[in-house]
Amino acid sequence: MTRWEQATVLFGTQAMSRLFNRNYELIVTASNGEILIYRPPMEMKFSITNYPNNTLAISQISIYGISARARDVIQIRGENGKGYGKVTLKAGYGDDLGVIFDGRINSVQVAKDGVSTYISLFCSNITSSWDNASFQAWGEGTPYIEVLRDLAANFGLPVEVVGDFSDLPRLPVGCNGGGQLCRDLLNSLKQHFRFDWMITPSKTILSRHGIAREGISYELSSMNGMAGVPRWYTDSMEVDIKLNYRIQPLDIVNILSDFWTLNFSGAYFTDLNDLAHMQLKTGKFNVLKTRHEGALSGDIWNTTVICQWRGK
Repeated sequence: MTRWEQATVLFGTQAMSRLFNRNYELIVTASNGEILIYRPPMEMKFSITNYPNNTLAISQISIYGISARARDVIQIRGENGKGYGKVTLKAGYGDDLGVIFDGRINSVQVAKDGVSTYISLFCSNITSSWDNASFQAWGEGTPYIEVLRDLAANFGLPVEVVGDFSDLPRLPVGCNGGGQLCRDLLNSLKQHFRFDWMITPSKTILSRHGIAREGISYELSSMNGMAGVPRWYTDSMEVDIKLNYRIQPLDIVNILSDFWTLNFSGAYFTDLNDLAHMQLKTGKFNVLKTRHEGALSGDIWNTTVICQWRGK
């Protein structure tokens, strides 16, 4: 790359960052303990999906223009020959930054994009605690919610309970985890007691099925960053907004829009007017999952909220 091309890329990225006030901080902790920190004007692209219920978050993060030495450091494998270290990505606008992904690097790709060399990090939030087993014992009469709390606590994070679990019975006889994986036990129990569970960077969450955090809601409209119009699918709706790290699965969003699109073949055979009226009258939806996408000097710097109508 010539000096002119380097200057064009550098100042073009700086201008884009200033124009839209985009900002990020990427912290890569290599397997050897070395910490690499990247901020604008370094070009960076990301795609992150936070899945509900099955606890998983995945990301692809691409960093452009880093040195050959930095690429080599990132590619140092762990002591057991697996994994490449950890990554934390904060993104937002100006000084308003928040964590949108925190996890470990599972695969690395080094490639070319025109004259630029970049490294892509393929990551998930699954850590060693994902495989934690339970040997704990519970006595007869122990409330099942206490069993769920104990299993969730084995992931090493604070436990948040969302919704009313008071209808759960007590153990009819004493039992123990028997060395089974905590995630397998939780997945088995959720089929009987209609609850969901998920792991975030800061906590493990237990929630009754279809219940959201009543005290946390966000209003989305064209006046505060909604891009395009809501898109209806068979059993959910999604909407694009400017990047928002605060909205999380189980939150409530109030979507204000007079327009919508239908995005499934059943629209030809099913009367969907009631769905449209529900949206126009109530506008309240439970967040099922979120997806963050961005490119510092590109067109995209947004969050997609996938949600379900609350019904009241």
